[in-house]
Amino acid sequence: MQQQNKERQEQQSQTRQPVHKAPVASFRDGAVSAKVWRNDAGDGKAFYAVTFQRVYTDPTTGAVAEARSFQGTELLKLQRLASEAYRAIGRFRAQDREQQAKAEASTSPTLGF
Repeated sequence: MQQQNKERQEQQSQTRQPVHKAPVASFRDGAVSAKVWRNDAGDGKAFYAVTFQRVYTDPTTGAVAEARSFQGTELLKLQRLASEAYRAIGRFRAQDREQQAKAEASTSPTLGF
């Protein structure tokens, strides 16, 4: 009995671990990048989010790191990357609508005359 409980707890803990998905699109301009993420809502629809980051080398450790703050000289890069991400999200939404329409068409009853 204890073995079964232990196995059940292990299975539950494995299913609760967060799933790390890859971004659906990435854009880069020098050290600045934007990543577009697709998130599924509970109702079968999707919504999209964008993250921006800057890659730099830590001067004390020499390790490559990411920052979420930007220099004034990087703002135009951010603007361009935001525009690209916005257009990509528009394309993804259009694809989602097309797939949803196809799914609805395939499940709708046909009338035989």
